[in-house]
Amino acid sequence: LQIPQNSAGLIEYRAHPFWLQKYCPSHERDGTPRCCSCQRMESTDTKYLLLDDGRKLCLECLDSAIMDTHECQPLYLEIQEFYEGLHMKIEQQIPMLLVERQALNEAMEGEKNGHHHLPETRGLCLSEEQTVPTILRRPSIGAGYRVIDMITEPFRLIRRCEVTAILVLYGLP
Repeated sequence: LQIPQNSAGLIEYRAHPFWLQKYCPSHERDGTPRCCSCQRMESTDTKYLLLDDGRKLCLECLDSAIMDTHECQPLYLEIQEFYEGLHMKIEQQIPMLLVERQALNEAMEGEKNGHHHLPETRGLCLSEEQTVPTILRRPSIGAGYRVIDMITEPFRLIRRCEVTAILVLYGLP
């Protein structure tokens, strides 16, 4: 297919900076699907795989895509070894789970008809912390025995920086 001329009679196109895939600028607005991994646009002669969570995956990325939690465990072990080599051994056993897009992006706005080319979260590291208000200055006692002039400040309580889980978007190479 050829890219049509614009109103000035010129052929205007865009090109992906890495793949150099050329496309008409109108496809940035018309809902043309992109691969959720490499961002290549789906052409009329090549169909992409539709994942359960609405993302599209090109056949090139599908060849090396990790599709279940069991498949990502060797990668997790490599990551542990990498940090161990930096003398930063990970003592805690952290579950690494592949999840659907909805688990990472509960309420993405601005998407229509399953065409996703906005930035999205591809992984998430979960940990727990609490914030409690702490009193900075002793309060005064005012009229009617009411406490006045109390100044508080939020204070974060963090438990030894333990990670609850590592969530990774499934279907990526």
